[in-house]
Amino acid sequence: MLRKIFCLIAIMFFIGTQSVLAQEEFDEDFQSRPVDRERIAVIIDTPGGSHAEPEAVQKSALAVVKEILEGKDQFYILPTDNVDAYVQIYREEHDIDMPVADAVANLNVKPALKRSNLFELGNFLKSKYIFYVRVTTGSPARSISIIESSRRMNVSTDFRIWSQEKRNFIYAKRYQATGVSKSYFSILSGSSYHAAQKGTGKAFSEIRADLETIRSMIN
Repeated sequence: MLRKIFCLIAIMFFIGTQSVLAQEEFDEDFQSRPVDRERIAVIIDTPGGSHAEPEAVQKSALAVVKEILEGKDQFYILPTDNVDAYVQIYREEHDIDMPVADAVANLNVKPALKRSNLFELGNFLKSKYIFYVRVTTGSPARSISIIESSRRMNVSTDFRIWSQEKRNFIYAKRYQATGVSKSYFSILSGSSYHAAQKGTGKAFSEIRADLETIRSMIN
């Protein structure tokens, strides 16, 4: 019996050691590249709920960031998968992973990261700037008439650029939009998903209108 327990402990120790070594190698590789360009991290908070599609929000946000950095070859955008993993670990270790209390209105969006959080993440990621994009939605409202049914959803998009050097935001703006999805059959309801997507699309269109202003702040 003791031999079995000893073997089990030895196996668990070996697996744990290998996991730590692999993580250290991964961390070293991630933090060491690239050496010839300034690093930029993109952190994206997306809403939950059945209507949400985080992948679509992330794709739209990254497209805007790449447009802002177009021609600025001195910068390198860190892989978002790696950044997401580190941010999640950071949230768990700092007890900021639980959804906000108003789960209906905000649809399980996690608490916003504060300046102190972004500074610590910037140090760890060795990034000059952090683009912090946060999308939240209100609960869908339904309206019905004789010939159509629709759903409206308010979408708030916070677009912030954190400067690690200045320890503050160099750009911060909230874009608010309302998405509407209609169905021309009153017995059916408009789509909450499409309403959310339209509201988010409006917000990113407004961000693009500020593109030159934002670009001038990144150097």
